[in-house]
Amino acid sequence: MAEMIVAGFKDDAHRAYDILNLLQVVDEDWAVDLTDAVAVYRDDEGVLRVDRGLAIFPGKAVAWNGLFGAEVDLGISPRFVASAAALIRRGDSAIIALVRSFNPDHVAAALESYSAALLRWRLTAEQELRLDATLRAL
Repeated sequence: MAEMIVAGFKDDAHRAYDILNLLQVVDEDWAVDLTDAVAVYRDDEGVLRVDRGLAIFPGKAVAWNGLFGAEVDLGISPRFVASAAALIRRGDSAIIALVRSFNPDHVAAALESYSAALLRWRLTAEQELRLDATLRAL
C-alpha cells in the first residue's frame, strides 16, 4: 500500500525544492520513492505553484496542484487535502511524496530531519489506483 506524505516548510517558498533536490541525489534505498514527489509553494497572491526547477512530467504537476486546489478529484480524503492545503500558506513550500516501495517511516524521518511539518495519509488500494490513473492520464 502507498502512503502520501506532505512535508511543509514555513516562511521559505523554495526550501522544499532545495530539500527535494538534495534528497534525490543521496545514495539511499528509500530515495527511489521520491520519483513520485513534487515541490510546491504558495506565491504572494496565495496561488499554489509547482516549483519550475523540478524535472517532472507536466501532467503530474497539474494533478498535484489540482489536488490542493480542488480542481482534480484524486480520491484522497477531503480532510487530509484541507489539512495539507492549510499547511502551505503564502510564502511556504512543501514536498508532496507518494511513497510506494520502501518503509514510509524512513522517508518521513528523512523529511522531518529538515524541520518539516509532516502530514501522512495511507492510501487504500482503490485510492492508489485512482491516483495512478489520474497521474498517467494528465
